[in-house]
Amino acid sequence: MSKAGSTKEQQMLYKASLAKALHAVSVLCILFIRSTTYFFYITLKGYDVLSQGGEAMDAVVAAVMVLEGPPAS
Repeated sequence: MSKAGSTKEQQMLYKASLAKALHAVSVLCILFIRSTTYFFYITLKGYDVLSQGGEAMDAVVAAVMVLEGPPAS
């Protein structure tokens, strides 16, 4: 689409479509970063147990406890 060969309305629609696409990509990037950060945190919890000489089962339990959230009061 050439800018010279399009109407103002077409240009506005084109820009609006690009803005929507850019917004969708940015949302996906944010979700990816959040999920990657969360996965890294879970992995670190298990690694902490192993690095202190703990058992593999205890490392798995530590990681799963992160997924389950804080204990109920």
